[in-house]
Amino acid sequence: MQNNYEPQYVVIAQTKEKTLKKLEKSVDFSVDKRTELVCVDRVVSCNYIYRELKERLPEVFYPLRRGYLVNTLYIVALRRFEAELISGISIPIPALTYTQVKRDLQELIEKK
Repeated sequence: MQNNYEPQYVVIAQTKEKTLKKLEKSVDFSVDKRTELVCVDRVVSCNYIYRELKERLPEVFYPLRRGYLVNTLYIVALRRFEAELISGISIPIPALTYTQVKRDLQELIEKK
């Protein structure tokens, strides 16, 4: 995946990575490294884990909550504890991180 992207398509990336810490000692398991890119018109799967994808995407993608990277160009409203995307999807923002998320998003908007 290159750093060139088409902002009219990619909206959010949600990890499908599973962690089974309690079963680690007794059961062999494989971690699913597939990540879904939820786009305006389709869902695309890739073989990058969340951390790798976060490093490869441009800075307009913000970790809104655990497991989600959101294209900030597609946030149309930020309400108390949720962000609404252009597609109509609302993503909850944890209460503990809401103030920091709001501050970070305001800084990103000012950079544009």
